[in-house]
Amino acid sequence: ELDPYFIGKISGAELKESKPNPEIFLKAASIANEPIENCMVIEDSTNGILASHRAGIFRAAYKSEHTLQQDYALANILVADFKDLELEKISQYFN
Repeated sequence: ELDPYFIGKISGAELKESKPNPEIFLKAASIANEPIENCMVIEDSTNGILASHRAGIFRAAYKSEHTLQQDYALANILVADFKDLELEKISQYFN
C-alpha cells in the first residue's frame, strides 16, 4: 500500500546493466521528471553507492549491523538511523 507515496517504480529487470552502472538511478530521476541535483539515493551497498556516485546523485549510505563490510567512502553522508535524514540535516547539500 505504498504506491501513493511514489511517483513511479523501476525494477532491475527493466535495465540493460546492474549496479554499479548508474542506469537505474538515472532512469528513476527521469521517471520522476527531476534533475539529478534534486534527487537523493539511500543505499546500503558498495555497488549502490558507486552507481549513485557515477550518476552524480546525492548519496546517503545506510549502515546497519548487516552491512558492516560495505565501502561507503563515496557517500555524501553516513546514517544508521533514518531520523538522520531530516531536511534540516541534509538541506546543506542541496541548492
